[in-house]
Amino acid sequence: MPSEFDIAAIRSILRECTEYEPGHHLGRPFMSAYQIAIRFADRFPSHHLVQTLPVGGEGTGQNHSLAQSIARFLSQAIQERRALDIEGGFLSHDQIGQLNFTTISDGEEVRVSTLHTKPGHSIFRCVA
Repeated sequence: MPSEFDIAAIRSILRECTEYEPGHHLGRPFMSAYQIAIRFADRFPSHHLVQTLPVGGEGTGQNHSLAQSIARFLSQAIQERRALDIEGGFLSHDQIGQLNFTTISDGEEVRVSTLHTKPGHSIFRCVA
């Protein structure tokens, strides 16, 4: 089976975040695992995980998603020091009632399904 993801492909998605203001004292913006998954699905529609998993969100009827797979992959890569230029973290769910994203290909709404889980919402950014 081919490797889950190419770190270079995900790194390029993080580096091309449109809200980046070069030289800003807070650095590059973070992207949620959902945002990365949406961009990944748009760029690599024939990838085996894009073909078999939903981006994620409420109402998919599945417990496993592309966003979850990407978050796990990046977390492991950071922990194993294979992605020294990528930072991860969590966005607190405190006082968030709803969090939605929109797919690129068809404008479909993706409603975050993890708002009531303990760790918060996975976010990542490329620091270089």
